[in-house]
Amino acid sequence: DDVAKGKPDPEPYMAGAARLKLRPDQVAAVEDSATGRRAARAAGLVVIAYDLGCAKLPDADYVTNDLSRILSVLAAHRPEKKRGAVGV
Repeated sequence: DDVAKGKPDPEPYMAGAARLKLRPDQVAAVEDSATGRRAARAAGLVVIAYDLGCAKLPDADYVTNDLSRILSVLAAHRPEKKRGAVGV
């Protein structure tokens, strides 16, 4: 309700980062939908795809099918690193 546009527009993610007083590359989005991943990518966030058995997820920085591993993904992430899907 706090933003005019929802996903796939990046506004929800941009507003969230701004409220946290963080740069978008300091924020991660865990998404299981292409719409959410597009919104997060457009906002400049780190995109973690929760893989529900999809084929390729090229729009994600990281891919996992185990939510318990997300903290290790975030610990390994460095904003200055180049983006590229990495199976975790």
